[in-house]
Amino acid sequence: MSGFSRGIAKLVSSDATVTITDPTGPTADLQAAAGINDITSTDGSVTITNPTGPTTNLSVSVTGGGITVLTGDGTTPTGGGSQPLTLATVTTAETVGDASHVPAVTTDVKGRVTGMVSTLISIVSTQVSDLTTTLSAYLAKTGGTMSGAIAMGANKITGLANGTAASDAAAFGQIPTVGTGLVNTAGVWTPDATVVAELTATQTLTNKTLTAPVVSSIVNTGTLTLPTSTDTLVGRATTDTLTNKTLTSPALTTPALNGVTVSGTPSAAQVLTATSGTAADWQTPSAGALTNAQSFISATIAYTTAAVNVTSLSLAAGTWLVSALLTILNGSTTESMDIWIGTSSASTTGELVSSSAQLGASSYGSLYLTGIVTVASTTTMYLNFKSAAGSGTIQYLSVANNLANITGMTAVKIV
Repeated sequence: MSGFSRGIAKLVSSDATVTITDPTGPTADLQAAAGINDITSTDGSVTITNPTGPTTNLSVSVTGGGITVLTGDGTTPTGGGSQPLTLATVTTAETVGDASHVPAVTTDVKGRVTGMVSTLISIVSTQVSDLTTTLSAYLAKTGGTMSGAIAMGANKITGLANGTAASDAAAFGQIPTVGTGLVNTAGVWTPDATVVAELTATQTLTNKTLTAPVVSSIVNTGTLTLPTSTDTLVGRATTDTLTNKTLTSPALTTPALNGVTVSGTPSAAQVLTATSGTAADWQTPSAGALTNAQSFISATIAYTTAAVNVTSLSLAAGTWLVSALLTILNGSTTESMDIWIGTSSASTTGELVSSSAQLGASSYGSLYLTGIVTVASTTTMYLNFKSAAGSGTIQYLSVANNLANITGMTAVKIV
């Protein structure tokens, strides 16, 4: 197009370029003819080209308005051909705004951007509808009171401190291992009194060993006095040996006296009668003369260290109380002597009762023994003697040296 024709109301470019060309090259300024109301580009770019190059600056003027020249806002170099229009710098290039900020833009009167800043997003609670009501349904990270159960969804609660009050939650390390000795009552674990001994409960202990116990008091109807020195208490159902004890009005049920068990309860005129070597009971003596036997020596019997028979008695079947007495004149050596009654002559075989003594040198002495023997049939009983190391004589029935020398044995039938 070589010029602007009168009557053109508007030049419009849909591809962002409007080109006005003067192919012959004007010798003066190219002017837009009067009457053009507007030159418009849809993206704001207009190119006016003078291919031959004007000798003066190309100017565009309009009578009646329609094109606004932004004087001073852009510059072009002098010269022919297409020249770029350089806009003046308005502000520094930058990026403003992020997830927590919004950009604040300022412009001049011509709509040009003169500045941009980031402003922190700040919303007060009163600007949000029902915020307080909505947040009240959630538990705060610090403090707060729950009004209902919390479903953990199979997740753990970690970092829990040990509980100190009865209503505190217990950490896993505080929870006792469930086993014998604990019972759960309404969610509370307590000792099982049937298994565990408690400090203050009244309980019966069975098969327990108390090591160095201190018993301050015993609750009973009487007082138990414990010995202050080392001693052994006598049990009610144990076999014990009492030494130096005085029994006041004892009630003895089936007592054992020197190995002989006494049974029965006596009646008037009864006597304690041995029924065997280990048993006796209360019996009424049989009517008739008392049966007895005796045997004494009538001559001196010399002895050394060999066993000798002194005398003997034949006893009928029954139980007999036998006694023996020996009068000894010892030799020059102090020695130990033994006498015994048995079923063998000058032998310890069949010994039933015995006694021993020690006699000084060249002195008189007596040996005595008594005991109960039971024979099933007529049996000869022998009184025997033995000196351990010396020699002497056994004296017979006589009176000499102001002594009654009696040697022999007697027997009384008691059953």
